[in-house]
Amino acid sequence: PEMWYSLQRQVKVAERISEGDLDLDVRLSSPNDTLGKSLEKMVSNLNNLISEVQVSATQITGS
Repeated sequence: PEMWYSLQRQVKVAERISEGDLDLDVRLSSPNDTLGKSLEKMVSNLNNLISEVQVSATQITGS
């Protein structure tokens, strides 16, 4: 049951990410939560990518 609950929670996180919501906290169910760690890394990488695009856009429009 706990594993099922954790998986359902992570599915909801993935759904929010797919909708563009990157302002969320991924809670790991255990130190070995590989899926949770991957979702956490995905959110971080997407946020970094968005920041880089924003900086590039500012540089392009400022030149």
